[in-house]
Amino acid sequence: MRIGDKVILLRKVLGFTAVSREGTVSAAADKNGMKQSNLSAYVADLEAKVNAKLFERGDRRMILTETGKNIYEIGCSIEKALYKIDNYSLKAPDVLYDADLAVVYEEPQHPDAVVLFKHNLKFGLFASMDYLSRYGYPKDIADIQQNHRLCVRSNYQDVWDEWRQLVDGSTYVAAETNSSSMLMQLTKDGIGIALHPLSIGKKEKNLVYLEKIKFGVSHPFWIISHKDAKDQKKIRALINYIKKATAGL
Repeated sequence: MRIGDKVILLRKVLGFTAVSREGTVSAAADKNGMKQSNLSAYVADLEAKVNAKLFERGDRRMILTETGKNIYEIGCSIEKALYKIDNYSLKAPDVLYDADLAVVYEEPQHPDAVVLFKHNLKFGLFASMDYLSRYGYPKDIADIQQNHRLCVRSNYQDVWDEWRQLVDGSTYVAAETNSSSMLMQLTKDGIGIALHPLSIGKKEKNLVYLEKIKFGVSHPFWIISHKDAKDQKKIRALINYIKKATAGL
């Protein structure tokens, strides 16, 4: 496949991924400043390319088929790779000067890195309203393990023993992915109950925080800067904003 053909296919995959994430063509078009007709054409062309339907049309949003879920996960991986390239300086210790700030999930060891903020990201269980209407609100952890479906992110079991034990004791894991975006999409589509950051899950209109279950975990993250840049006015202002924004999380 020539570079030009690859670019065309990439555009279609990313367009499909945007529609999957937003749930409708119109929402994806508005968010990305595109024409709905172009996005619809991308989806149709991609369905023709893989010779399979990628969506089932629901009342309120488009629901991914099994093939659609696989393509969506590929799209998320492409977006992740593009993000890494676009933000490469944030990852490379020897070019820390090029980055105003970096977010890391392991305690920073670089000698020139200064920790400006540390916070514990809290996670909880979420399910879609559609899922709860079909399967009911779980009574407790045992009820989840015996009578409900789980969607899991593959590396979460390595982070929290509590979550690993819950998953290992469950009768039915409906889906597993290594993508946070895909995990959110699966949850929105009513595939199962999943673990999400409270700060993200609570903002989703169609998701319900299963607060009554009393299951929660957290994971620390650090915001760092280069020692020679930490006192810049713009950095201090941003850190103060982040502190206020995360105060109740």
